[in-house]
Amino acid sequence: MTEQVSLQLPTDMLMQLGVQVFEQAVKTAEQNIIYSHQFVQMYRTKSTPDDQLTLKDYLGAISLKDFNTYWRTRVEAEPGLTIKKGESQRLYHGFKIAKYIEEHVDEVMV
Repeated sequence: MTEQVSLQLPTDMLMQLGVQVFEQAVKTAEQNIIYSHQFVQMYRTKSTPDDQLTLKDYLGAISLKDFNTYWRTRVEAEPGLTIKKGESQRLYHGFKIAKYIEEHVDEVMV
């Protein structure tokens, strides 16, 4: 036989919990959109908005020079990590590239 328990909370506490749950859901959805589907430029240009990320923002401690030396060819050969923009420019999927580097770092360490 199971027992039933009920809990009564004050209305203001329930409202606060509801607001917190909603804010967390919005934050999670925004992060999923930003980090799952964002292709970015490698370099910041004069026309790049200040709040727009570039590949450098996703690389952390890796410099763009090191990225070009050790990772660029591999990343560009991997499907889904880059897309072409125009004739000669590529956009890079920052979050996926960071994960790719993390997963394959042992392969390029000398």
